[in-house]
Amino acid sequence: MSFFAEMSERLRLDPREELLFSGWFADLLQRSGSGSARISGGVAANFLKASGLPNGTLKQIWDVVDTARVGSIDKDGFFLALRLLALAQNGREPTMGNVSSFVGLFPF
Repeated sequence: MSFFAEMSERLRLDPREELLFSGWFADLLQRSGSGSARISGGVAANFLKASGLPNGTLKQIWDVVDTARVGSIDKDGFFLALRLLALAQNGREPTMGNVSSFVGLFPF
């Protein structure tokens, strides 16, 4: 099982989150226009910046999800980025260690 496949199980997404995140991913994938199943870094960055979090926090999140350092993320990486974003918005450090202990929903 891949890193993100295992991580996806640990995210414990609520069905509403999964539906919302999937819709956002599809929209951003179309905006990326790369023809692959990955969202470009620029498109993802613009989306994540809308959270209002500081650039340093967003960079920390990006460093966790773009493990291959290819400048783009797949669906699992995007879902993980959103969970890390929710952690940061709830005053918690956006780290892998905190992902599995997160309880709650993405702020809709």
